Amino acid sequence: MLISSQCVEGIEELTIEESLHSTHRVEIAAYIEKLTTTTGEGRRRTRAQWLTPNTSWATICVLSETLGKGRARDEQEADVLYCTAADFVVHARAGKLFRKPLVIKEKFADHGMHTVELFLTLLQESCSQSGLDVQTINTKEKVPMEIDALVDLARRPSSVEHGLAVTNLLNLTKAHRPLFTMLPRFRVLETLSERLQGNAGTKMESVAVDSSWHVGFNNLALSGAFSGPEVNALCGIWLRNLEGIKYWMIISEASMASEWEAFKDKGDEWLPGGRERLIVLEKDDVLLVPPGLRVVHAVHSPVTCLTEGGMLWDEVSILETLRTIAWTRESGVMTNEDMSHRLPRIINNLKRLVRARANKLRGSQGSTQFLEALETVMQTLEHSGCVTAPCAYILAGRQPAPPTASTPKRQVQVYTARYRGGEGDVM
Repeated sequence: MLISSQCVEGIEELTIEESLHSTHRVEIAAYIEKLTTTTGEGRRRTRAQWLTPNTSWATICVLSETLGKGRARDEQEADVLYCTAADFVVHARAGKLFRKPLVIKEKFADHGMHTVELFLTLLQESCSQSGLDVQTINTKEKVPMEIDALVDLARRPSSVEHGLAVTNLLNLTKAHRPLFTMLPRFRVLETLSERLQGNAGTKMESVAVDSSWHVGFNNLALSGAFSGPEVNALCGIWLRNLEGIKYWMIISEASMASEWEAFKDKGDEWLPGGRERLIVLEKDDVLLVPPGLRVVHAVHSPVTCLTEGGMLWDEVSILETLRTIAWTRESGVMTNEDMSHRLPRIINNLKRLVRARANKLRGSQGSTQFLEALETVMQTLEHSGCVTAPCAYILAGRQPAPPTASTPKRQVQVYTARYRGGEGDVM
């Protein structure tokens, strides 16, 4: 079903796609019209090509009967899954592996409390610096902007002309997190990130956290903001839409099979060529892009929009997540995540987790098969610089050869810490 399709009439029970089309068709058409009248070169041209009258709605498979029905006959045929929060938790506890983006419908007790206006006030009162790095529609590089100027612009009537966005801000809203994020299987990255900050005792010192690994952050996007095409490769991501409407354009991994080289070469200017599918995020919708998926996406903000989100790993898809990270490093495909200095240390810290929770992490695979596959991907990451050499052996429970005079100092430190009674992990 296209954005330009007529609304379905005379049917008692509409599919979710048909209901969304009926609800949002007029606003989407008006937004597309604004994009075409302000189009130009570079990112403006790209923005206009990522949502057109010929764009198709994402095909939905519903995992919760109470939500109605979608057009997809099964998960394999779907672009996106829809599920209630309660049913998602049931599926997750049963060990279900999620291989498609999901929209999770959840009723939050703090519904309506986190407005853009309140967030702007918090931003002015909480930030110690006077300015922020802001993304504009004119360039992929961020530019500095005074907070007061940003707040003033956000309070003006909506316009798509500037398309400003501020991403990965410290979590000021402190909204209620989606229920599923409380499940242990989705807290792997959170646990590993906390290990980088110190022990969990009362004397733990406060250490600045790399913003690329925040497990909780806010994004503020003004009308017309556009992310450009990106892919989450280092981890999964969840977003709760606190106020406004988001248009998430996605392209499935299968549809990108012949396009990765072009995507790598053209980067932010790569055009979807009709492969894009539309997901509309309404207020309090939670979007989950599970870790390990290579889903290209681009995000439109037709009105000023506030979201809270976080990054995560899933303990039942650790292997696929690491393989995706290795693929990213080898292919050179552009991601929206910084390949920060924390990535090698986070991956290295997996060794204790794997040894303690191997039975959970291996899923349906046999123990030997899992450890062999893990060692293979770790060796690939070692060659790309994501992990120190002995780590693959440690994860597999085997001891590497002792260091020699030519062994790099870093590897000697890791070997000593693990096998010779050193002071613990080198982080």
